[in-house]
Amino acid sequence: MTAFRLARSGVRVLLVDKAAFPRVKVCGSCLNARALRELKNAGLGHLTVIEKALRLETFTWMRGGRRLRIPLSAEVGLSRERLDQRLVLEACSAGAEFWDNASATVETAEAGAIFPRKSSSTDGCIRVHVQTPQKNFVLETEMAVIAGGLQGGILKNVPENIRVEKNSYLGAGTLLHNGTAAYPAGTLFMATASQGYCGLVRLEDGRLNMAAAFSAQALSHEKRIPAVIAGILREAGADIPEGLEHAAWKGTPKLSRYCRNPAGRRYFALGDAAGYIEPFTGEGIYWALAQARLLTDLMKPHAFRWHESLADEWKKIHSAFLCQETRTCRAVTPLLRSSFWSAQTFALFERFPRLAAWTARRLNGAVRFIDGSA
Repeated sequence: MTAFRLARSGVRVLLVDKAAFPRVKVCGSCLNARALRELKNAGLGHLTVIEKALRLETFTWMRGGRRLRIPLSAEVGLSRERLDQRLVLEACSAGAEFWDNASATVETAEAGAIFPRKSSSTDGCIRVHVQTPQKNFVLETEMAVIAGGLQGGILKNVPENIRVEKNSYLGAGTLLHNGTAAYPAGTLFMATASQGYCGLVRLEDGRLNMAAAFSAQALSHEKRIPAVIAGILREAGADIPEGLEHAAWKGTPKLSRYCRNPAGRRYFALGDAAGYIEPFTGEGIYWALAQARLLTDLMKPHAFRWHESLADEWKKIHSAFLCQETRTCRAVTPLLRSSFWSAQTFALFERFPRLAAWTARRLNGAVRFIDGSA
């Protein structure tokens, strides 16, 4: 999204991704009302229509053998293969150049890696090392935007930049081609248990997307991810999909983390690379899209050229954004991890379904949702 916004503004952009596209990501694969508004306001409201995203009408919470159904008013399910591939195509159409299957590391100014341009300009640049199957490159660019996800490793010589929160959950995801009829299209299912939670949703091509977060202790006891997920589903009273045991699961590092310096001289970090907290509330994609807008809006008054104030300004903007946006997640997480409070919340929503519906609308930012546009 950042590449799209910059290229549309006339900036020369090279977009690099270490994976070969299209590719699978561990993700809940849901876009809420706020994410849809970000796409619409960026001129990409057609994206979910072109990629045939499925409208989600119900959220079903499964806990302790009981089920609570909450209506949804503004959410769709769309695979990350199609969402990310379409964003890449839109960025390229706007003028960006895209290299996939190419890993990158950035030499930061903190390591003394500021080099003068080989031109009349004396503004300097930052070096990016790019490795492809065919060749290694050292590129000099005015600014680098780092969106390398949870794995990190893109910033050279800044090993202590990420602090992982204590007791952070691990993540895992898979796609099942059959699954089971117990998980029909149009419903987002969430199973919660003492060791973690798992979301299940049908995608545009009929596959069942599963994304889970669970304690490290659960994995150490069970040894294998499928056993952990099956345990969560079993405790929640949810059906175990066909093919779960032999599915190709992708894991993640510990999820909740804090980035000490989401910006420095000539570089900016955003998305998961700039800090992350378990988005049980389904905010992850919105956070990424919104940060792309905030960063490009910050650059615009400087004509998308480097200015010494940009790093400090991005740190302040990013910190304020995360503080505001993750407040709900930080409140929800303890409820989920406490059997007592989770049971109390479930019972409260069962007794007051309108409160449950209002909470869902509030979390998803659904002010109104008419004819597919928020």
